[in-house]
Amino acid sequence: MFYNILQYTARHHSQLSCDVYSDDIRGTVPSSLRELHLRHIFDEDEEYLEFKSMFIDGLSNIPPTLVTLTLPGNFRRIMTECVLPTTLNDFRYRSLKPNLSVLRVPTNKVYPGCHLVGWYFDEGWFESQTWITGIILRNYDSQEGSVTIPSQVRRLELIKIYGDSDQDPPPPMILAPGWLHNNITYLSIDDLNSELEFGILPENLETLKIDIYNTPLKPHLLPNTLKYLSLSDYDQPFFEKDSLPASLTRLKLPSFTGSFAQLHPLPSLKRLYIDEMNQSITTIIPTVKRIYIKIGSFENNQVTLSNQLFYNT
Repeated sequence: MFYNILQYTARHHSQLSCDVYSDDIRGTVPSSLRELHLRHIFDEDEEYLEFKSMFIDGLSNIPPTLVTLTLPGNFRRIMTECVLPTTLNDFRYRSLKPNLSVLRVPTNKVYPGCHLVGWYFDEGWFESQTWITGIILRNYDSQEGSVTIPSQVRRLELIKIYGDSDQDPPPPMILAPGWLHNNITYLSIDDLNSELEFGILPENLETLKIDIYNTPLKPHLLPNTLKYLSLSDYDQPFFEKDSLPASLTRLKLPSFTGSFAQLHPLPSLKRLYIDEMNQSITTIIPTVKRIYIKIGSFENNQVTLSNQLFYNT
């Protein structure tokens, strides 16, 4: 039944999106397809639960006019080689080296949506794969200092995978000045076990996400290029003056209940997510014309907005 639906959908439309849950899926896609998005239920699972799919393996002959392709990150390939068409401009796939190494990529193509996943990586091999610009590094032991981040990397994710036993915890994540080069624009960290100091963050960083970090941010520590800041566990009493850059467009602080009163306005802010909203919020958005605010709790949110500010928001 799924086979007939797949054939009909792909034949009558240039775009196809579907979920790949098991090896029961059969079918082919027409050569005229322009966009193909395949997902899996465990695609974002950090434990990386692999699965096989004869359907995806059958995509070794990718439609020659395909422009956009999304593959499940935890798909384990069986085929030996897959040639990507020259028309492919948007390719999203985060996977291990054996899976990425069978891809034959057109010359001079770069895919920001392609990321290498692993506990370590072959620097020589990676540097030759200039089409990959992202790394997802698991349980990196920063105390060893054996990994050099290649200059082609624009996106870096440092995640912790916990074992079944408390006797085998992941290594602490400690960042040292100079380790992160300035080409990195996206940085995501699960649990930072050291304080952010000057010289640690890349100068051109645009996105910074840290799940577990609750140390006061120093003034002028964050780069002036930063647009999106997410600190899931941050709940200091207040932000110090000049600790948040005016370049921010998105600010996510789901645990924060403190004050913004010492900060300068954030004129570019478009989205704000906080646990509780207090009167100090008016300090950072007096000139913002339109903003989306998400609040975790409504119990203690008593804020008086001026008529002009209320109208502008």
